[in-house]
Amino acid sequence: MHKTLWKTLEIKEDESIEIPGIDPVITRILHQKGITDANEIQEFLSDKPKKTYDPFLMKDLAEACDLIEEVLEKQGHIIVYGDYDVDGITSTTLLMDFFNNFYDNISYHIPNRQEEGYGLNRETLEELVETRKPALLISVDCGITALEEVAYLKKQGVPVIITDHHTPGEELPKALVINPKRKDCGYPFKDLSGCGVAFKLTQGLQRRLELDKKILNQNLDLVALATVADVVPLRDENRTLLKYGLQRINERRRLGLKILLEEIRLGDKKITPGHIGFMIGPHFNAGGRVAEARSGVELLLTKDANRAGEIARHLARCNEERQEIQQSGLERCLKEIEEKYLEDDFLVIDLPGLHEGVIGIIAGRIKETYYRPVLVLTNSEDPQIYKGSGRSIEGFDLYQEMARYKDLFLKFGGHPAACGLSLEKNRIPLLRKELNQRAKELKEKTPQLFMKKIKIYATLGEEKLNKGFIETIHQMEPYGMGNEKPLFLLEDLRVPDQGKIRLGKEKTHLKLKGRVFGGKQDLEAIGFNMVEQYFEKFQSPGAIDVVFFPEMNVWNGRESVQLLIQDFRTHEEDNS
Repeated sequence: MHKTLWKTLEIKEDESIEIPGIDPVITRILHQKGITDANEIQEFLSDKPKKTYDPFLMKDLAEACDLIEEVLEKQGHIIVYGDYDVDGITSTTLLMDFFNNFYDNISYHIPNRQEEGYGLNRETLEELVETRKPALLISVDCGITALEEVAYLKKQGVPVIITDHHTPGEELPKALVINPKRKDCGYPFKDLSGCGVAFKLTQGLQRRLELDKKILNQNLDLVALATVADVVPLRDENRTLLKYGLQRINERRRLGLKILLEEIRLGDKKITPGHIGFMIGPHFNAGGRVAEARSGVELLLTKDANRAGEIARHLARCNEERQEIQQSGLERCLKEIEEKYLEDDFLVIDLPGLHEGVIGIIAGRIKETYYRPVLVLTNSEDPQIYKGSGRSIEGFDLYQEMARYKDLFLKFGGHPAACGLSLEKNRIPLLRKELNQRAKELKEKTPQLFMKKIKIYATLGEEKLNKGFIETIHQMEPYGMGNEKPLFLLEDLRVPDQGKIRLGKEKTHLKLKGRVFGGKQDLEAIGFNMVEQYFEKFQSPGAIDVVFFPEMNVWNGRESVQLLIQDFRTHEEDNS
């Protein structure tokens, strides 16, 4: 088990901000998150945020609008080319939904993960050019590295607009490229999702074509799904798009999404980023992982309730199948690590027969288990060509580090936290050796890089653990990547033997009831899957320090404060 480093965030007294009507605890936490300006704090907490930017600040967006207007005038056929994950599915849906308001000579293509792979596929493009005769191809959530594929389309007389948010390579495709991560793009916010970038294109078109703003607002639910599911930072413009998008989702206006929520037992729930990340997103992704991703687009576009029900049930079955395949693959990978790679600093696991659709999820689970950068590879249809998916730890820029070895790859793309690639099987041992050597160098230079870190925003006493304080903390929602839940420290919790309870079907969850030393109220804390960890450390009653997030628990109509345990320590442990 990896060691966890507790880091208490501090703030200098002379840097603190007092804002009328805002709890000082909130301003302190936001200050620690880097939000220090009073106006920025007001914007961050607002139910009606306004932070957004002129779409025409994005490089090539004005030229893209010009080109689209020309194609519309000539009634040319437009193809939207997407990706098979939630970001690609929602991006594709967004453009189709937008254009369908006023233009019908448009179609889309979502590639098959196993047969076509990620991004623009040459054989597929040849077929699309032959059968659909496009006057324009717009890529969404992909295309930034498609140099040869774009060159082919250009030779065929098909202009291309690329909308993407992945990190560009040294050379851009010869097309109109809308990507805020371009080095020459002056757009103020760089961390939009792929769907967010596509949305900016529709913002520009809405202005150019003088369309009703309603056709933008109706697609904010799609941007919200992508923003959470693709794990982009929930800050700045993303926070604005997500807040309005969540409102749209909770209005249940999109038929297919409403029916899917009912199918997965969220029909009567207020949808949060947690629901998107752990339940809704996986169902859309499951279509692309074990079947066809285009079913997700069809679900989001359909106006037919019966058809929506069929697709929702199909995605639920796909998700069940994905879970079984994923668990089997994870067990194989964990066994391989324990037998061969336990001492490696960069885990590179190559196994034939893993399902390509779940290797990214498996890599993420392994990263959490061992807290090291991970690359999981498996064979493609050609047993000598392996495809891989990587996940990284905080502070280890996976894209940058993997790009050092790009000459080994047939295909490569990604961002600091994740990547995808393909390479010849015989190059895997060399890649493993090089990545481990590089990880070892970084570990020697910065040992704490390979330690999981928990940020503690404040030490709280029992007087703060009440409903009023918890409602105050809710003002900082929605939480997610880039706006993580603030964690707090409770010191010296004394738990008697009768206060230690095992919960769950397998009795793996931990419930503690106790009081802080000298305290006046009983406190309850829940630690999911922490029974083994707890009872390994405690053979007799003792005092512990707990890192937690507070919430209100409702049971049989009774409300009570509950601490969600993130980590704990005995007083004998080294807190350095």
